[in-house]
Amino acid sequence: MKYLKILFSLLAMILISNVYGLAIDSPQYRVDNPVPDEKSPNIIHPGDDVSVWFKITNNNYDKELKDIKVIIKPHYPYELRQVNPTKGIATISHLNGGESDTVYFKLYI
Repeated sequence: MKYLKILFSLLAMILISNVYGLAIDSPQYRVDNPVPDEKSPNIIHPGDDVSVWFKITNNNYDKELKDIKVIIKPHYPYELRQVNPTKGIATISHLNGGESDTVYFKLYI
């Protein structure tokens, strides 16, 4: 009987610890049945311009990052529009530990 209690306790601990691994973050957009107040992705058609934003975060709290370059190289059917000083390259001068910045590109579909 003692071994049965120990076995049951171990099984319960294993099952409980595995439940935490099932936590899923909510998606940024819903497309199944959006409510008017919710964000939903826009439908893109050929000939449209699309804004693309990337958030860059320095997760290394001990080090400052300098001269960060984000490069985008689109392939057919996408064409890059000029929104940065150098086409296809966005530059962040520096990010301290824990800081974030966004870079912006515009694509023509």
